[in-house]
Amino acid sequence: MKVSPAGLVLPLELEHIILQMALENDMTDAKNLLFVAKYVFDWLIPILYRVVILSRSLNAYLPLHLPITKLPRYGRYVQHLFIESAPDEIIDQYLEFCPNVTDFAYWTTLTEPRINSVVRLPNLIQLGLNFHDILDIRFTPSALAAFSKITHVDAEALDVSFLSHFPSLTHLVLRFDHEPDMYNDVLERHPRLKVFILWEYGNFLFPKLECNGIPGVNDARVVHLKYGTMQNWKMNALGDPQNSWAFAERVVEERLAHTRAQKLADHEDA
Repeated sequence: MKVSPAGLVLPLELEHIILQMALENDMTDAKNLLFVAKYVFDWLIPILYRVVILSRSLNAYLPLHLPITKLPRYGRYVQHLFIESAPDEIIDQYLEFCPNVTDFAYWTTLTEPRINSVVRLPNLIQLGLNFHDILDIRFTPSALAAFSKITHVDAEALDVSFLSHFPSLTHLVLRFDHEPDMYNDVLERHPRLKVFILWEYGNFLFPKLECNGIPGVNDARVVHLKYGTMQNWKMNALGDPQNSWAFAERVVEERLAHTRAQKLADHEDA
């Protein structure tokens, strides 16, 4: 237990929870908590560096930035990594010192050595890339094996045939600029898909939602959303309950529940 200046005693576990919530609610101001005491520092550092964004607009994402000088010491805490743009040597260092990344997004061109390095991340299950940039890349056997573990793919652009490398795929985002036959082809090839988001750019989250599906695509798993990519990735990584994956999952479950209820009612009427 710790004794506050007012003489109140808090259980250590409760103090831990309060400090953790303070940091997660406002990372910019709550970073000052790191200097309260060493035990507080040890508690909060893994939370502070769980989500990291490398962006040219550094000031906009400063609370989510891990300086390269601190990588050897704190890189192991990074679980969500978004690289907007960086030199290859910088990317290499983040991939080397952040082995516990589960969610990686990179929206500019990746070279063949770089993408093979990305998929070697041992815990990677969520991947966001412009897949048109890598269609001609010769993947190593270990890279193809790594693809088999990935469950979430956010693809700026994609050849449908490339999805065959993701047998564990349950969540997929594709840009909403294709014919219905293409989406139906994806659904047929991937019966394990739980959520299929058709995305188009918007300045805020979810102003457009096709609850009845897309014309020509009759499947409850398809959800049409409109949002900004960086804003939405950050919400997903930080666990915001309004993030796109969680939102789409709720929509799909509501549709399926409605279908089940309708079938039950029809059966009782028969």
